[in-house]
Amino acid sequence: MLRAFLFIFPMLLTSCGYHFTQKQEPLTISLPFISGDDKGFLTAQVIRAVYENPFLCYRNEGGDINLSLEIKHKTVEQIGYQRDRNKVDNTIKKNLRPVEGRQILEIKMSACKDSSSAPLFEPVCLKAEVDFDFVDGDALSDLSFINRDGRRDTVLRFSLGQLEPKDNAIEASHKALYKRIAQKIVDQLVDQLIFSKRET
Repeated sequence: MLRAFLFIFPMLLTSCGYHFTQKQEPLTISLPFISGDDKGFLTAQVIRAVYENPFLCYRNEGGDINLSLEIKHKTVEQIGYQRDRNKVDNTIKKNLRPVEGRQILEIKMSACKDSSSAPLFEPVCLKAEVDFDFVDGDALSDLSFINRDGRRDTVLRFSLGQLEPKDNAIEASHKALYKRIAQKIVDQLVDQLIFSKRET
C-alpha cells in the first residue's frame, strides 16, 4: 500500500499543476568601487547585501553581471526645530534651534554583461533617506551640566546617541542609510534580472 502511494503521489502533484524544478544557480555579480564613496562603506554594504541574497553571489571580477553604481545626489536637510528655553526661569524664547535632520542619498544603477555590451535594462535611479536627531548647542550650558561632585560634565556621555553633535549624527546615520539603499539596489537587481525573465 505504501509503495503504491509513493508511486502515485508525484503523479498527483504533476497533474494538479505542481512541478519539481531544479534549483537555480545564483547569478554572479561584480561591482567596481563606487565613485564618490571615499571610505568604501557604501560599496561594502552593497557587496554584503548581494552576499545575503539567495539569488545572487558576489565575485571580485569575472561575474555574470557587471553592476555599475553612481552617486547622483547626497544631501542633508533640516526637518526639525524646537524653541529655546531660558536657563534661569525656564520660559520659552522666540528663537528656534535645529534638532533633527534628514540625510538623502540617490543612486543611479545600471548593469551589463561586460564593459562593451549594452545595458541589460534601462538605468534606474533609487533613493533612500534616514532621519536623525542632534544637538546644536551654541553655549556651554546647552551641552553640559554640573554633576553631584560639583564638576561640569557633558550631556553627550549620557545621551545614548540621541544627543550627538550634528556632524557626528550625520556620520552615525550613514550605516542605516547605506544599508537601506543597498537593499533597494539588490531588490531592483533581482527584479530586473531574475523575476522579469521568469515572467517572459
